[in-house]
Amino acid sequence: MQMIQPSELQFSLAEQSDIPELADLLTEATIRKEHLEGSALWPNPCPKEYVEDLIASRDVHISLIAGSIAATMAVSLEDPRYWGDQADDAIYIHRLAVHPAYNGMGIGGRMLDRANEYALNRDRGYIRLDCNQHLTSYYESQGFILQGIFTSVRSGYVGHQYQRPVQ
Repeated sequence: MQMIQPSELQFSLAEQSDIPELADLLTEATIRKEHLEGSALWPNPCPKEYVEDLIASRDVHISLIAGSIAATMAVSLEDPRYWGDQADDAIYIHRLAVHPAYNGMGIGGRMLDRANEYALNRDRGYIRLDCNQHLTSYYESQGFILQGIFTSVRSGYVGHQYQRPVQ
């Protein structure tokens, strides 16, 4: 797999006009996740209303290659659902997804670099996220350190909480 060069990626915040393409990307990522892991946490197909709610409640970042969305992530300044009450010292990433056509090209790492910039611009010292067991080695390879494991009473989801200092 050829790595994407920084000059090939453009970053922006998602807008209402991006909703159909984002819904398709999240559906494709969910299908791939189901194929690899046998289960998925995200709706399949991803309803456009879901993406509308995501954009309304968080900053949704996208990366573009030749005008098409290659990856996305939602970023917020708090996450009481999975992290409880915390000091205002971190940003929280959700729904980091790379279009299957671009998997293995380093775009996920570039999105995490974007999250690092976002945290720096908001005087936050950490990037936090939760993921399932299948993604732990990826996030550890990106410098994240396991902080804890939880099981959602509502869904049975076993989440691994990871944190990385802003660099």
